[in-house]
Amino acid sequence: MTEKMMLCGSISSLNDIVISRYMAEEKFDGERIKVIKKGKVVSMINRRGAYKEEVYIELKEELQTLDFDFIIDGEVCSTNGIFNDLQRRALLRDTDKISIRKSSIPIVMHVFDIMELNGLNTTLLPLIERKKLLTDNFANSPNSPDSHPNLVTIKLAEYVLGEVNIRALWNRIINENKEGIILKVIDSIYVYKRSNAFLKYKNFKEIEILFNKYEVNNAGVKLNDGFHEVQVQGVPRANWIIEKINKGEHIKVIVQYLEKSATTGKLRFPSCKEVVGYD
Repeated sequence: MTEKMMLCGSISSLNDIVISRYMAEEKFDGERIKVIKKGKVVSMINRRGAYKEEVYIELKEELQTLDFDFIIDGEVCSTNGIFNDLQRRALLRDTDKISIRKSSIPIVMHVFDIMELNGLNTTLLPLIERKKLLTDNFANSPNSPDSHPNLVTIKLAEYVLGEVNIRALWNRIINENKEGIILKVIDSIYVYKRSNAFLKYKNFKEIEILFNKYEVNNAGVKLNDGFHEVQVQGVPRANWIIEKINKGEHIKVIVQYLEKSATTGKLRFPSCKEVVGYD
């Protein structure tokens, strides 16, 4: 089962879009969660359709304190922002272990959209209006008339408007070595499918790797150097690579990745940017 949520397209440069049409948010590195609250009943569902309310129990308990119903969309992250730490909680099923990790790996949910409020469908409202509903109902700022100052695990995702602010946010993401940003058309509606109204712009790093092994698959070839792996798409390019490696040559590939594991050295989300020498 796959839970329906609004999914993003992607871009490789801010120059690919008309920036004035968009707002921008930091792309959080965690587990996407849809929350459905009716009375005291709270369901928390990830993209694969798994229920997570007993894994993130402190979030469930905090949501139950709110005196209204809603469906919201957001990202659950470890408070330190380290994805591997969150995974150590997200994959647990044992309640005793969950209780221990609750203390050692605290979490926060960055809420960035609302699809229903007190039984009213809000998906057809422009995004900027849905953001206002979030601020009016979930803000924990003392300056908000309907604030909830005791909210700890629920935070509203901050956004910026205007080209200068969006480019400044992107530069901060690069300087802080974070995952990327999400660009959203300001007046877009919420649809339960992939849409280019929401766009990912990831802060990829690059590394050159020499490969001398391959495995043929339906998409092309998967290259291996004994430690790293990367998929190379396309039959013509795959055939060129196979011929070179079969002759005893190494293939140089520029590999994009999000981060390198501090413990294993493995690349997270590696992808082929360029096969050097292939025209």
